[in-house]
Amino acid sequence: MKRTRLVASEFLLAVLLLSNSAVSSSKDANPTAGRPAPLISSVHTIQGVISAANDTGGGVVGSESQPAPSANSPLATGFAGLSYGTSYACGAGFTCTDRATPPDVQIAAGPNYIVEMVNIVYGVWTKQGALVKVSGLASLWGSGSDYIGDPKVLYDSQSGRWFASLLDVSQGSVRVGASASDDPTGSWHTYSFKTSGYCPDQPILGVNDDKVMVSANDFLPGSKGCSGTFVGLQYWIFNKSQMLTGASVEYQVIPPDSSLFSLHPVHSLTSTKTEYIISSFTSGSGLNLYSVTGVPPNVQISQRVLSISTLHAPPPAPQLNAATKIDTGDNRVLDASWSNGTMWVSLNDGCTPAGDSVLRSCLRLIEVNTNTNSVVQDWDVATPGYYYYYPALRADSKGDLFVIFGYSNSSVYPSVAVAMHGFADPKNTLEQPITFLAAGSGPEVNATGFCPEYPVCRYGDYFGATTDPSDPSFVWVAGQYGSQSGWSTWIAGVRMPGTPVPLTFSYTTRGGAPSAAPSVTFTSSGARQSSQLSSSPTTYLADYGTQWNVTNPLAGSTSAERWATNQSASGVASIATSTTFVFYHQFSVNFTFFVHEGSGFSPPAVNYSHFGSESSGVANFSGWVDSGSPYAYQNPLSGSSSSERWEASSGTLGRVTASQRISPAFYHQFALTVSYQVSGGGTPLAPTFSSVEFGSAYDVGMSTVPAQYWLDSGARWNATNPLPGTPNEERWFSKSQASGTDDGAASLSIAYQRQFFVSLSATAGGSTSVGSGWFDAGQVLMVSAEPSAGWALGTWRGTGDSSYSGNSTNISLTVNRGVSEQASFLPGLTLAASDGGTIAASFTGSSQTIAGGRTYYLPPGTTVSLTATPTFFLYQFNGWSGSNNSALSTVQFAMTAPLTFRAEFGFNYIVLGVIAGAILFLALAAYVVSRRGRKSSSG
Repeated sequence: MKRTRLVASEFLLAVLLLSNSAVSSSKDANPTAGRPAPLISSVHTIQGVISAANDTGGGVVGSESQPAPSANSPLATGFAGLSYGTSYACGAGFTCTDRATPPDVQIAAGPNYIVEMVNIVYGVWTKQGALVKVSGLASLWGSGSDYIGDPKVLYDSQSGRWFASLLDVSQGSVRVGASASDDPTGSWHTYSFKTSGYCPDQPILGVNDDKVMVSANDFLPGSKGCSGTFVGLQYWIFNKSQMLTGASVEYQVIPPDSSLFSLHPVHSLTSTKTEYIISSFTSGSGLNLYSVTGVPPNVQISQRVLSISTLHAPPPAPQLNAATKIDTGDNRVLDASWSNGTMWVSLNDGCTPAGDSVLRSCLRLIEVNTNTNSVVQDWDVATPGYYYYYPALRADSKGDLFVIFGYSNSSVYPSVAVAMHGFADPKNTLEQPITFLAAGSGPEVNATGFCPEYPVCRYGDYFGATTDPSDPSFVWVAGQYGSQSGWSTWIAGVRMPGTPVPLTFSYTTRGGAPSAAPSVTFTSSGARQSSQLSSSPTTYLADYGTQWNVTNPLAGSTSAERWATNQSASGVASIATSTTFVFYHQFSVNFTFFVHEGSGFSPPAVNYSHFGSESSGVANFSGWVDSGSPYAYQNPLSGSSSSERWEASSGTLGRVTASQRISPAFYHQFALTVSYQVSGGGTPLAPTFSSVEFGSAYDVGMSTVPAQYWLDSGARWNATNPLPGTPNEERWFSKSQASGTDDGAASLSIAYQRQFFVSLSATAGGSTSVGSGWFDAGQVLMVSAEPSAGWALGTWRGTGDSSYSGNSTNISLTVNRGVSEQASFLPGLTLAASDGGTIAASFTGSSQTIAGGRTYYLPPGTTVSLTATPTFFLYQFNGWSGSNNSALSTVQFAMTAPLTFRAEFGFNYIVLGVIAGAILFLALAAYVVSRRGRKSSSG
């Protein structure tokens, strides 16, 4: 023996080369691409009489009649397992197909899962037949593209762990794994045990309280797997507790022994520190029984030889529609299990059924009492006209034995069946009828009707059976049957008729307590019973095959409110069931929506909680929603983009606390991308952008960096215009669009120009050519004073930067700041005097004498005094004309508007009359004098 230590971690492969080790063999078929084959299943029976076997081929004697299963037949429930062509992930982005033949079917049952392994693939199911996982065995051990096969798997109730093994031809090693928990889909601790260049064919796995054992038949390696040159039997004994933790494993290895072949470590179902090994290859009439005690490095092995009926080589089995027969193997032990001192062993045998004359393959079943080291039962199972092969077996907790096996003949495709031996049945007998689980639908051949590379069709090499640790009265079996597309497998659970089925139920609630607890109704001992469930698990024993029901929904539920479960609340009692029913407090909710405007959208999806899981629907719909759970509408709606959307501001998120109608309002909106720029200098306050979103007005500060704002379709928008500066003096004004209506997505940049207020005013009597207003910074204004008729520009009076004060009619102003300019106009005073006089004018502190005509422009309010004076005594003032018709020679007034005064003069006819009279008088006087003088001269 050799002792060494191997280190392993989860999914980490470690290899240790041993000097006396061997190399394993796989099947002569590598996986290639293909498609999964259909899974066909059916059940039929064979009625027969069971008798003891004898050396010449005794066994089952019976007919091929096929009545319905009798009341004593094992009750079965099952589902399709893996099949030829099963696809599975075998690397990142890669899919492989299982085309390895034969499949080497194995099965193990844990607390919650069923595991089936075949060559290169394994599958995990719930006990209700729901597939959980399919994966390559290479992924379990991290063996990459190595040539692997011959898997074994079992569940160890003592440790609550799964164990598995297989050979690796490429590495010349046996690989062993132990799960890290009772979940086979989780992580595993894996190991590799190398040989010395041998091919360790068909490694067999066994386990007890403290040891794990693997044995293998070492051959020299060949071009495909193992050659035909046998080297010897080799086996390994491992420290179980170390393997369970993934730590370094102490083990002892027995190097290849050519005197031994196919030692079969036993699966111990109950507690024992003795690991048994059984072998049928000592002679044709003996069993080698080995007892292994202790743990590495202190293992002790003892051996005994037990006598059995002589074994004969099983002949190949014919099959329907095939020229090539089924390979039924040899007499090696195929399955062995131990429980409470009883070991059951199964193998193939050759026998002649009672009433038959042909040597056929049959089943050899052997019971060994390990307390007395004696054979208790030993017989062949056979039926006239049929070939039986590859039995696997397990006993339930009462000792009832279940055996699965394959069968065929020239009229029957390879099929799979199960038989039972009750613990109280007569020795060397089986219960009748035998139950056939899956009838084949095709032969085990290729398209030409032959099996390539073999004189017979490889089959088996073994089937599987396992006790359910959660229901010890229940046994799971798995076997191979033929189909039109290669091999298929069937998984079934079997129970002895009359054995009650344990149903373990409890309940809990989510979201509020109901008014009444649920009840379970079931049949027990033929009578219908009802019991109220509680929060603590309670087991009810139901008659097999009878209906059970749990209240769903609970009492107090209505069309608007309920307490319900989505778990199966009814079923047929067939396998042990342990369920905690979770009842959810739920409300009926109508999810609707409203769109304000527009088209081109899709109704929103709504996510909500339904039985604790996220569900979804498309509004409008009604559904049951978990109380207190959140809901969420799709927001924005499909059809929305970065520039157009249908979005709701509220009502799309919330929690359901009552039955209600939820209808969020979605607004059709467009995106307006807005920015602003400033010209002319200065730093104004940012403008405010105002519009309407979700039906409500909003204001946001704008930026010189473009920003996107959402507006309800058709809504008005505006930006602050102008931007305020120094009151009444400075502003920034946009001459471009600063308001509008949202009728589509757009991009807008608002340009603001700095402006100053220029006040241009005029007093009465005139105007300016440019009016007051806001003018761009830096702008040059050309302004003229424009007097009204009768007025004249007096002066410009300006204040502010670059203002002007003066009397130029035309001025130039550069707008740098606010400017105020006023043009003052003077009313004109036009004075004129007709011939014969003058006007003496007095105003603004001066006096003027105007003889002809002249105009004076005087400031408004100027007091003017005018006096009309004749220039000669012959003239007189006749009065004023124009703006005043006064007859007074002196007038006084204030200037408020243009005025015209004309002093009208004329002859003073009185003076002229006096003068004329005087002249006439003088003339007359002169005449008189002259006459007197002439008279005097004459006289």
